[in-house]
Amino acid sequence: MKKKILAAGAAMMAVVSLATVNAFAAKKYYSFSVETNQNDGVAFSARNIKSDNDQFARIKVEDHNLASNDSFWMCVCSTYRLSGKVTNWKKVTPDMTSSYFDITYNTTRSNGSSNWLCADTDQFYVTIDGYWWS
Repeated sequence: MKKKILAAGAAMMAVVSLATVNAFAAKKYYSFSVETNQNDGVAFSARNIKSDNDQFARIKVEDHNLASNDSFWMCVCSTYRLSGKVTNWKKVTPDMTSSYFDITYNTTRSNGSSNWLCADTDQFYVTIDGYWWS
């Protein structure tokens, strides 16, 4: 009897795990080389289609040349233009690059919406790349 209950429980867990859909945000690579004398220091990533309902974008920096006196910022836009900005600008500093950081949306962003990560430098030439989840 005990074996039948364990077998039924294991079968039930297998069915539940196969029927469950994981709702992880889409992971996209970004790479920016921005300087003040090109496009006003602004650049956009490739489009990232949102695959969850979380109301923040998560950013991970893999490589960079940021210095403590840089004035480097990131935000998320709903279009390939700054007029579509859906977050506030977040200043990115060298100490933020050792882990993930989040940028909270100002407006509801739902599953299936398109988003672009935007970078802006106000002072120096900055190169930065990594991954982001919209």
